Amino acid sequence: MSPTRVFITTVVAALLTSTSFAKQKDEEASALIERARQASDIRRDGDAPFRLKATFRVIGDDGSKVEGTYTEFWNSSEQWRKEIVQGDFRRTIVGEGRKVWTLDDGPSPPEWIDKLVRLWEPLKLRTVEWKPAKLLDRNPVGVASRCFNTSEGEGLCFDKASGTLVQKTVSLVIHDKELVDWSCLYRDYRRFGDRDIATLYQCGQKHPQVEAAISNLAFRPELDPALFTPPANAKESRSCVGPMHPPKVIRQTEPDSPGKGDGTVAMSTIIGVDGRAHDIKVTRSVDNDYDHAAVEALRKWQFIPAWCDGEPREVLISVEMVSHVQ
Repeated sequence: MSPTRVFITTVVAALLTSTSFAKQKDEEASALIERARQASDIRRDGDAPFRLKATFRVIGDDGSKVEGTYTEFWNSSEQWRKEIVQGDFRRTIVGEGRKVWTLDDGPSPPEWIDKLVRLWEPLKLRTVEWKPAKLLDRNPVGVASRCFNTSEGEGLCFDKASGTLVQKTVSLVIHDKELVDWSCLYRDYRRFGDRDIATLYQCGQKHPQVEAAISNLAFRPELDPALFTPPANAKESRSCVGPMHPPKVIRQTEPDSPGKGDGTVAMSTIIGVDGRAHDIKVTRSVDNDYDHAAVEALRKWQFIPAWCDGEPREVLISVEMVSHVQ
């Protein structure tokens, strides 16, 4: 009996140690993100209004370059305006309450436009999605940093001294199929009010493909209320200004398989901001019993909800469950 008792105790101790270590990693990662927000995020509720002006340059794979300007007027998280101008193209985005209006003037939007829109808010992310798989010390651009990587290969690096964000790497889908790592460096931090703000941004895959620099940042300017009036002919939408992060399954239950059957049940469902499946509909059936079992199983699934522009969103998705019962 003694060996069995020792073995079980050892396993339990190992599991407790592993769980404790994982918790410590999560807590450290969350603390790094929160420290960076306190140090440099100027778009928090209750912060002072500001006007930001920047220039940018986009470098094509063939070495071609296009230049433009970015201007942002921020009154609150529910009242803001962004303008991107490059040559004859202009995009105006106005946020008022929970709605967003977008107006494009000129030729077709360039393919890099979405990357540029989200460039300016690197700390708009969900801590719950940035679960660290590994924490390590690194020195990107010669800055002693504390970094962590997720199991998906994404990562964040923070300046050990100031707590500010130094590097962010994410996975992006290009042309709806190609998955690439997109890395941004945040450099030349300067003091504006009580925050340290990066004034130079460099992003790309293997070499800089987007470079941007803040030319002016003014706090508490006189902002004309007309700036936040939706432009005529603008498209009203609750869709994302930046990329939509789809929901992720974090807990799933296999359906009970009554009787015999071989086939796939397809369902459509709305994943709510609570991370649960709602309004489940069977779109392809196996049989009534298995269809019912699949629906009941899906009701028990737990998701990280879809996310965009700093907010959870409801989305409609399709789910398939395969029956192989002999």
